Amino acid sequence: MNGGEAYLASISVLGLDRLNAEPQRLRNEAASVSQAVGRLALQNYRVFIANHDCVRALRTQSKTFNEATSSLRSELSAFVHDTASFRTEAEKIIAAHKRNRMTLEQHMTILDLLELPQIMDACVRNGLTEGALDIANFANTLERRHTRRPV
Repeated sequence: MNGGEAYLASISVLGLDRLNAEPQRLRNEAASVSQAVGRLALQNYRVFIANHDCVRALRTQSKTFNEATSSLRSELSAFVHDTASFRTEAEKIIAAHKRNRMTLEQHMTILDLLELPQIMDACVRNGLTEGALDIANFANTLERRHTRRPV
């Protein structure tokens, strides 16, 4: 049973005189409650002012926080983009470094291959045709073996 139903149940047992006096009693009670609320408001006006100041400060801080959050979001999206760019560039540099390291590891072999034309020329000048043919055969074998590899 809620308050309204309880009130109706309580006035249904009242006599006619009390029922006629009930509206005035309710007006008096309403006025008394209104005065009590007014007194409480006057007694606690500092609390209301402090509450208002707190709410205003919270709104200001909330606005500042929202602005900072928006700024952070935009900075983070730029950071994510820059990080992706950095990663792409780093991967390119790493691949180039691997190629350079492999080239350095094979330096002596590459140097020997680059000297083949000079050695062949020396063999031909000195009449060592058998050695020149061996070098030509070796060069052809290398060519067939490595034609699919990019330089």
